[in-house]
Amino acid sequence: MKHILWLLVFSGLLNSAFSQPAVYNFLLDYKNNSGVISLPVDSIQEISFQNYSGILRITKADTSQVISIPADSITNIAFQSGTPALMLITKKNSGGTVSLPLDSVYQMSLQAVSGVNEPKTITAHASGYELAQNYPNPFNPFTNIVFSMPRAGNVKLTVSNLLGQAVQVLVDGFVSGGVHRVQFDGSNIPSGVYFYTLIVQSDGGNSAYKSVKKLVLMK
Repeated sequence: MKHILWLLVFSGLLNSAFSQPAVYNFLLDYKNNSGVISLPVDSIQEISFQNYSGILRITKADTSQVISIPADSITNIAFQSGTPALMLITKKNSGGTVSLPLDSVYQMSLQAVSGVNEPKTITAHASGYELAQNYPNPFNPFTNIVFSMPRAGNVKLTVSNLLGQAVQVLVDGFVSGGVHRVQFDGSNIPSGVYFYTLIVQSDGGNSAYKSVKKLVLMK
């Protein structure tokens, strides 16, 4: 399994599909049409990530919601037989275990985080959800965006143009509760008006908060 897990980490895509009730196969789908490896779930002892700093994205079958967890925060993933059969994701540093019924999981994928920022924590405590106005504003080419979360959750912070097209994803993953700051670099985009959108989902995938604000880049 060590050789397979090493390939899995760098392949970039995991696909989990279920052909029959109570019979589960784990399909490892490689990039660039390099083939698929099918493994019975009950033959897998565990899945672990070694020296990989990307994001594990789990798409739920019933709602198409996505749960995002940093791969380097996961100790291992194991499968537990029973009714229902479960996928257990154990987090590092006493972060607890996320338990998902196998038949609720449509797909898992690994997403590289190049260009995505790690939020800087200002304080570990926040009284509520808030997306602050960026500063400075107008700016050239750097500005700071601060957001607050009373509890941990999956965060996506995106900068978009006037057409609603994303120009940069600043944060996309699991963030602890508190007040956090992210720096946006507008060096590679033209002057103009842009919007930044914060979406926070709870551990269960439910939408907890959404806010949009305007920023102005003047070169």
